[in-house]
Amino acid sequence: MIWDSVYWKNDLLRMAKEMTRKKNMLIWRDRSFAKFEKDIFYTFFAIRKLAEANKLSDDTVSMAIKLRICPPKLSNVTNSNWHNIERFFYLNRREDGEKTLKFVCDQMIHSYIFCPVFDENNMLEGVLFSSDFQRNKKLFFVDIDTVITILNICGNDFPNKVVKTYDEKKKDFVISSRMIKEP
Repeated sequence: MIWDSVYWKNDLLRMAKEMTRKKNMLIWRDRSFAKFEKDIFYTFFAIRKLAEANKLSDDTVSMAIKLRICPPKLSNVTNSNWHNIERFFYLNRREDGEKTLKFVCDQMIHSYIFCPVFDENNMLEGVLFSSDFQRNKKLFFVDIDTVITILNICGNDFPNKVVKTYDEKKKDFVISSRMIKEP
């Protein structure tokens, strides 16, 4: 359980700055790719952990994240061929979609496919990803600016109204957290 979320949220804000820096990097070495993958994994794990500890508002946890979704060409993505993304998905047929932040966190944490995407100027554009459960169904793309926005929102989300209701069936409290802005 997270007792004091400020340390976790400060890390998210620091990582937002780091992602902004990476967005403008021109030279990517193997170490850069590995660090980027670890940073993305860590930040989305931290967000999910904050959400599960009720340290983020319900509005933030359920906010709609804009994604582009690539439909499959073939199935049977395996741990030996996942990197041949263009063989399995229609990358040029990306459809606009939305998923909750929780869904995106789960997909990133359980990513079976994870691949940074660069534009024609070799600038970081975003990430293609799909979990072990979705790998043969859909490939998701999130823009790096969206990732930075998510990190800033979560890093600045400090719920100040909490309602706890005991659920007899769960034998635990159901917690609703909101961030009320003063007028």
